[in-house]
Amino acid sequence: MKTGIVTLGRVLDADTVNFYSLTIIVEDHGLPSLTSTGTLIINVEDVNDHHPRFSSDIGYKSSLLEHTSSANASETLTLKLVPALAVFDDDITSNASDIRFRLDGNESGKFSVDEVSGEITVAAKTTFDSDTKNKYLLKLIAEDEYGLGLSSATIVEVFIEDINDNAPVFNEMYVFNVTSSAVIGSQVGRVMATDADSSPQNSAILYFIESGGYGKFRVDSQTGLIRVSSSLVQEPFKDAYELNITAVDLGNPPLSSQTTVQIVVDTSDNKPAVIAPSQNFHLPENASIGDVVGLISLGNVTSDDLEFRLAMSNIPFKMNATSGEILLTSSVDREQTDEVSFTVDIVNHGVPTFTVTTEVKVTIDDVNDNWPQFSAPGGYRGVIVEYTDTMMTDGLVSLNQLIHVTDKDVTEVNRNVSISLSGVGADLFVLDEANGEIRVKQPHLLDFEQTTVYNLQLTATDCGGGGLSTSTNLTIEVEDVNDNGPQFEQNYTFSISPSVQMGSSVGNITAVDLDSSERNNQVTYILLRGGFGKFFIHPDTGEITTTDSLTHEPPIEKFYLEVVALDNGFPRQTTSTVVEVNVAVNHKPTMPLKQEFNVDENVVNGTEVGIVMANDTDIVSGGWQNLTFYMEDNTVPFTIDEETGLIQIAGDIDREVEDRFFFSVFVVDSGTPRYTATSAVVVYVNDVNDNAPVLSGGDLYLGTVKEDDVWANGSQIVQMGLNITAIDLDATSENQQVVLLLDGPGSEMFYLNNETGTVHLTKPGSVDRELNETFYLRILAIDKGGKGLTSSATLKIDVEDVNDNFPKFVQSEFKCTLSSLVGPGDVVGRVTAHDDDATEPNNQLLYLLTNDTLGKFRVDINTGDLIVLESFFSRPRRDEYSLTVEARDMGFPSRTSYTKVTVSAPDLQYNDYPPDIRITSFVIKEELPIGTIIGNLDVVDKDVENTTENIVDLELITNDIDPVPFEVQPTGSIVTTGKIDRDSKTTGKRYFNFKVCATDKGTPPFNVTRDISVIIEDVNDNPPTFTMRKYEHMISDSFPTRTVIATPFAFDSVDETDSVYEYSIAGGKAGVIHIDKSTGVVITTDKAKTLKPDTLTYTVKAVDKENNQLSAEAKLIIKVIKSESPCK
Repeated sequence: MKTGIVTLGRVLDADTVNFYSLTIIVEDHGLPSLTSTGTLIINVEDVNDHHPRFSSDIGYKSSLLEHTSSANASETLTLKLVPALAVFDDDITSNASDIRFRLDGNESGKFSVDEVSGEITVAAKTTFDSDTKNKYLLKLIAEDEYGLGLSSATIVEVFIEDINDNAPVFNEMYVFNVTSSAVIGSQVGRVMATDADSSPQNSAILYFIESGGYGKFRVDSQTGLIRVSSSLVQEPFKDAYELNITAVDLGNPPLSSQTTVQIVVDTSDNKPAVIAPSQNFHLPENASIGDVVGLISLGNVTSDDLEFRLAMSNIPFKMNATSGEILLTSSVDREQTDEVSFTVDIVNHGVPTFTVTTEVKVTIDDVNDNWPQFSAPGGYRGVIVEYTDTMMTDGLVSLNQLIHVTDKDVTEVNRNVSISLSGVGADLFVLDEANGEIRVKQPHLLDFEQTTVYNLQLTATDCGGGGLSTSTNLTIEVEDVNDNGPQFEQNYTFSISPSVQMGSSVGNITAVDLDSSERNNQVTYILLRGGFGKFFIHPDTGEITTTDSLTHEPPIEKFYLEVVALDNGFPRQTTSTVVEVNVAVNHKPTMPLKQEFNVDENVVNGTEVGIVMANDTDIVSGGWQNLTFYMEDNTVPFTIDEETGLIQIAGDIDREVEDRFFFSVFVVDSGTPRYTATSAVVVYVNDVNDNAPVLSGGDLYLGTVKEDDVWANGSQIVQMGLNITAIDLDATSENQQVVLLLDGPGSEMFYLNNETGTVHLTKPGSVDRELNETFYLRILAIDKGGKGLTSSATLKIDVEDVNDNFPKFVQSEFKCTLSSLVGPGDVVGRVTAHDDDATEPNNQLLYLLTNDTLGKFRVDINTGDLIVLESFFSRPRRDEYSLTVEARDMGFPSRTSYTKVTVSAPDLQYNDYPPDIRITSFVIKEELPIGTIIGNLDVVDKDVENTTENIVDLELITNDIDPVPFEVQPTGSIVTTGKIDRDSKTTGKRYFNFKVCATDKGTPPFNVTRDISVIIEDVNDNPPTFTMRKYEHMISDSFPTRTVIATPFAFDSVDETDSVYEYSIAGGKAGVIHIDKSTGVVITTDKAKTLKPDTLTYTVKAVDKENNQLSAEAKLIIKVIKSESPCK
């Protein structure tokens, strides 16, 4: 090729390979010829040449319950499509595969589709009615390139499922006529209801009699035909019957409605005549059980065939069936019931039998059977104050409650109650029965000193005083009047020590009140004034106690307390007295305000310091035995003798810590109360030389010095964090003068400046890091100008290294050969160098790759490892690579060295193409066993063709929230790992979506992820259900053969596929009835006419003809009744 133009050799497909990497070699024609290599990358641009592809070739289905609606624009109702909607586009570019959806067709107006997701929703405020339209066909269109490119279409069928929302409706009122001689089985008439629901199950109707008819009629459950089921001339006989008939559909839940059927019986006119249509009787409430209440009157009608019956059972009467007498069966109470009304049926026993009725009312008459009741059955209590000349009173007794009497009898005569008052002193009081009050007739006759309490009796009698009586107690207390004041018996004087505690008793005083009642003669004591708040008197006992110390200010030797005594009567009476309290007073001792002493530091405990002075005028001449000395300050190193006042040493005394001590000494006398005096004591401490010098840096000083380092001024100072200084804690300047010296091996190389505290090299630049790494010297500090006490510390001087060595590689050249299994990130070799410098970072090395122009490798900067990059496997490729590696130390200035690395690459297999999964959709049936292979993924890799080995690793990608019951095996087989039940309410799904990642085994590995769809087809795996658990019907021997008596119906509400069932019946009497195996309709046989009255129980079974393991059972109860021949 001379022009360098690249032309196509075949048609390109970007969906298969979207780029090519070509190696271009250029060769000249010189001698020798030279070549150069370059890489040409060709990107294949995708064109939109694939139509969108729906996951289902036969379209999609969905269902909605009728009357389902989206209430407003903010609420959405989404269709659930089966199978799940998925659309694929084999174009690889995003805009070619970016799909948009839309709906088309005449029936799409009630729906809308999300143009991005394809989710179909019901339009706002849209409702559906299966009874009007039960299916909608929607055309769903998918267009790529954002709706502007290629398109595909599919059909979505939306079924509107009927719900049982219409009850059966009767369209007319029914009135039928029948003769009383009609035989059993005779047709009376037919009722008919209609149901507007569209599905056969929801619109199927059954009829039954809810109530009425006295069992004389039956209705055919299927046809609504009403027939006679019992003789119309037998008891009970009615000339008209009212039936309540219910029509119920077979929906879930079933709906029903009722209608009333009037049946008029044509009868003869020989009914018995009752003279009185209603009759009244009276009965006293104390009548005995068995008493005759009354006799039903028939006027002049007589008959031996009459029978009397009570139409009610919950009344206290019974009926003599032959005589018509009404008898009492339980007691009656006029206060509970004033009258009883009931109906009596009079039946003749002719043919036909007739019944007539009469209304009876029994009035209950009242008798006096209730005793009067006081409002306070336990008695009443009252209070009145005794009379005095100064009082104004109306004589009203204060009662705990007013006196009232009730009587439960109903009539006014029986509950007319009168009240009387009796007992000793009852003539003094009068009762006002109208308002329930008691008053004193003559108040001046009440005298507390004569009588304190009146115990009387109240008696209530009904019937105006001639009937039943009840009694209760009345207690009236007379209150005393306060007419005497309290009087003190004597004058009171007390003596007390000033040292008594607060609350101590001083003495008791007493006042006497001559009134007799406790309220009036009870005395209360009050301390009116005096005592300066130091005393308290108990208000009930008169005891005087202290409330404060008598030694507190003011110091008084005599107190005068004015005390008032008052009683608790009304009005209150009072008197007063003065109480004298004498207290002995003590005088305070005295001391000098300040006393001073001197003592040397460091003296032993017990050394005498001095004696403090004190004086007390109350003490008898001749000694100090009545004064006590003490100290309260425990922080000072002294004690004091409590009798003599001698101060002694009791701890360490250091002049450098404290030059003087201040504390207080107290003296207390022995008088009452005890008084205390205080003196301030100062003890001065004399200094002695007892402290060695203290080096400010502690026991260890640290310093550094650089090797071969000479400063500009010709000196070299050791760099230290802290200069060397010392202090002396002695107080005087003579003891504080300190001299600093250096001692130890190597100390001659250094000297210490006492003024600055700095350390210098005796000869600058004389230390060498390779000979001496560290110097350990001893620092000496001597006080008193070098003649006193000595302290020492260690001085450590580190010699600092200088970066003066280059890195050295252990080899001048490194070589390595790559393994055929090499991959990205693999270490294929290592370069190693070292640095003779002793310390980091001078001997710490970094490795750098300086000339890898193709970018195939990298060097670990710390270890020197040679690592393959992912780009190694891309073009251009070579059989041998030459690299240069630099080793650089981290000292300053940094020093570097270089080495050559040769990497040989033998024939390697390169990975150029990613794998692909070509089959991504599967259809299976539910209920497959665990471990079933549902299909195989078609996995291909162009790098490895025509091989049966597993060329890729497969991984199923799912999550814990929505797991799938599948696993992918290494061979590409998809296997079930759990139960798949399409109909389960909790875990059932109609499809599963998950992802599978395929990773090839090349270097470097490529992977691809594809969406996998598994559509679940329904199988017949759910048993049927009968519309009712129990069916009840009635037959008679008059029924014609093949009469339909029941239609049990079984259905499957879960599985989508309609099932066909085979019906059978067992139990009861064989051969009497027959069931149609296909429809389940039950009819009579000719043997049914031989049945006698009975109840037969059968079991109806429905078995799925496709899967005979699925079945359901229901009970069929048949009541056999006997038809009667008509009257002759």
